[in-house]
Amino acid sequence: MSVTSKEVENEISKIKLQLDPQIETILCAAEDPALKELIKTNPKDNSEELSAWKFLKKSESSKRALMTVLIIMSITIWMGSIALQVYAEPLFKEAVPSMDSNQCSIYLAVIFLVASLLCALLLDKLGRKFLLTSTCIGSGILNLMLGTQLRYHWASHWVTAILIYAFSFVYTLGAAVVPFVLTAEVFLPEVRGLGNSIVMACMWIMNFMTLIIFNPIVQGIGLGFTFCIFSIICFAGAIYSQFWLPETKGLSADEIQLLFQRKPRVKSNIKRNI
Repeated sequence: MSVTSKEVENEISKIKLQLDPQIETILCAAEDPALKELIKTNPKDNSEELSAWKFLKKSESSKRALMTVLIIMSITIWMGSIALQVYAEPLFKEAVPSMDSNQCSIYLAVIFLVASLLCALLLDKLGRKFLLTSTCIGSGILNLMLGTQLRYHWASHWVTAILIYAFSFVYTLGAAVVPFVLTAEVFLPEVRGLGNSIVMACMWIMNFMTLIIFNPIVQGIGLGFTFCIFSIICFAGAIYSQFWLPETKGLSADEIQLLFQRKPRVKSNIKRNI
């Protein structure tokens, strides 16, 4: 039997699939028109001739990856943490008048640090999708509790402080970090610099918009209802993360690009071929 025969190639493909289950999405490229389009728009020999803008324009997977990261980044910023950080002292003064606002702000910074370190340990163990979805749900629940507490004062002032700290901890544990991790993972080298620049520009624009409209919204509907709106955005982020964000843990940039292709189910195609 010749080493270049079809039977030998099929056996080699099966061995590769057993060694790395993730490669199944690559082995079915011959049957998947979407993956053919990815290979066609991402030629290794000609990629250097294209500018980053032209490459992004031609690569459908890169555009979908960029849109996904922009949506995730925007949602996580509109969850209310940036407003809580900037207006921490006046917020603590209004929400917890019996406690020193400066001291409360210092405790808040310590919580951000501890949650960030813990997130670094959990990120690769739990995965980006699970961590983002779960922290969005937790942040939404805590924002809703904080909003109703600020509006109706159903508990004492120290409960308000605990809710602020709990929300900050849960938010920093996942929702604050995962968008930046995705930004570093989902882009191909040809558009990584451009993609990162666009995402960072979006982040600063959203931060600016949040801080600009925060005070007018608080004056219009009150601080409690403002955090209730933040809770709705948190739940929206959890829904988007659960149903539209692919898991990128342990995948290379090329494998991640396959996840952003519009294609039929790969596993069903493999089963039919077998």
